[in-house]
Amino acid sequence: MINSINKPEISVIEHDKAREAAKKCLSFMPDDEDETIDDSVSCINCAFRRWTRDTFTCMNSN
Repeated sequence: MINSINKPEISVIEHDKAREAAKKCLSFMPDDEDETIDDSVSCINCAFRRWTRDTFTCMNSN
């Protein structure tokens, strides 16, 4: 499901997994404030994240 800002609804479990992955990622880079969901270090808030129809994908090539 797409919310009002054209980002898919991410479950709590998916968000928790994204936070854990971002903590281990050496390439995490915070995205612009208007592109983030909250202030957490999370793949969901990373500049390398791209939204897909159902979720997101990491575009970092490292």
